[in-house]
Amino acid sequence: MVLPANAPMIFGAGWTPDSSGLALMVNEKGVSNIWVYPRTKGKPFMLTNFTSGLMYRFAFAPDSNRLYLARGYPTGGRSDHQL
Repeated sequence: MVLPANAPMIFGAGWTPDSSGLALMVNEKGVSNIWVYPRTKGKPFMLTNFTSGLMYRFAFAPDSNRLYLARGYPTGGRSDHQL
């Protein structure tokens, strides 16, 4: 599995509910999104398409029908975030 070369920071990972791929939080240019890297053949794909804000945590619902996110927007210093 090759991670994107242009992703400066990658954090947070978990298997998709059906275990078909690895979901990763990717923070690129100050915006967080989730990418899924298929376990078998196939190209990685973007699961979310946010254009602003940071993601802190994510979780799939047990029934696979929902994706829960904790997101926020920096308002000041490194530890000052608005959720």
